[in-house]
Amino acid sequence: VLITDTLRTNARQAELYAKGRETKGPKVTNARPGQSFHNYGVAWDAVPWEFMVNDPDKLLVGHKLDWTPFKRRELEQRFRQHRDLKTLDRRWRVMAEKAAELNIEWAGMWESMTEYCHFQFTGGRSLDDFRQAVA
Repeated sequence: VLITDTLRTNARQAELYAKGRETKGPKVTNARPGQSFHNYGVAWDAVPWEFMVNDPDKLLVGHKLDWTPFKRRELEQRFRQHRDLKTLDRRWRVMAEKAAELNIEWAGMWESMTEYCHFQFTGGRSLDDFRQAVA
């Protein structure tokens, strides 16, 4: 697994939140500073390491990581409809299954904003719990 984004400062979160709103490009997050589990060090973004070893051209698109865990668009649509891990690329499926075994939340299963690269382990705590702990 290649982990690319762990603890994120509020300044970096503000930068990411501005994308697609105040700066050019697509929106990359719905979380303002302090509203992401990344801001508390319990979330991370990751891609299968095997992509880097066996398929680097598929992973790197214009010098950016390609987060697409599906081989074909219709598989992604089926996954969104049924949340069936069998439709995932094998490398992503292994990550999702291991995360579930370890009680790690995988944002690929989220209904509202699906993020295939995002994982978090909050221990059942809410964002408010983390905010209060650092206040």
